[in-house]
Amino acid sequence: MNQATISLGKKALFCVNATLLTAAGYLWYNHADAHKPIRITPHIAQEHQAPDPRTDNLPAATQITTAPDTLEVLVQKPATVDPRVTTLTLKGFDEYNALVPAMLKVSDELKSNRIDVPSEIIALTVLTETSGKTGRDGKYRDRYEPGFQRRYVDPLFDKWDKKANGYGLHMVLEKIYKRMQEQGSEISKDAFKAMLASSPGPAQVIRLTAYDDGFRGLPNELDDNEVNLRCAAMHIWRQRHQTSTVVDNDEGQHRVYDPRLVLRAYNAGNVDAKPTEGHVERGMDYWTQLQKNTLANSRRR
Repeated sequence: MNQATISLGKKALFCVNATLLTAAGYLWYNHADAHKPIRITPHIAQEHQAPDPRTDNLPAATQITTAPDTLEVLVQKPATVDPRVTTLTLKGFDEYNALVPAMLKVSDELKSNRIDVPSEIIALTVLTETSGKTGRDGKYRDRYEPGFQRRYVDPLFDKWDKKANGYGLHMVLEKIYKRMQEQGSEISKDAFKAMLASSPGPAQVIRLTAYDDGFRGLPNELDDNEVNLRCAAMHIWRQRHQTSTVVDNDEGQHRVYDPRLVLRAYNAGNVDAKPTEGHVERGMDYWTQLQKNTLANSRRR
């Protein structure tokens, strides 16, 4: 064996050893890398600074950070949406849709106190009364009803003026009027009467009716949407014996409202009185839309 052959053999052996060492190093790196822990967290951190072969298959929207011994995959937790919001939301009714969370809140709070007025019934009332729409000034109309004043408000003030004895709604109104004066209001009794016979807010609750149902705030507080919705729900609850029935199911007893009767009683005062022409029919059109939403949501689940 000459010197050239020996030199060639050494070179070949060196190349083989180098290849083996490179392959071993690659296998060691990947083996060690594969055993590094992966920690998933439900929040977003800063984007990684350099590409990492371990994250090649992650979705493009996923952001990651790396630490010496940890690969941290940070996944954004999807926002949860109450399915009832989708059920009550109507296309093209932006102002009404903005009220949906308040309707759900009022319904849930009352239910916790064993006052069962479903959010869809509150929504039906708002849609039929105002469609959730405000005027150019961003406020709901404050509708004055002179016939209501003559029939219900004026007789109460007659008792007030005569200083009638005993507890009654006329005494509640007198206290409210005094509170308004103490807070600097210069409203006259005649203006106060007209205010009591007016219906503000998204559900168009007549102020005198709200006081009769237990509301004890100042009249202008009914301009607040949530207060207005709560008073509307309380009025619907007071009329429940005319407009609903109690049924039994696997979960126990619950109240089922007849939307036609709710619309009739809310508008006319009771189910036997005659409502405004077209009121019930308009409301039932809205009810059909809400029921379509309910059906569509049930199919998605």
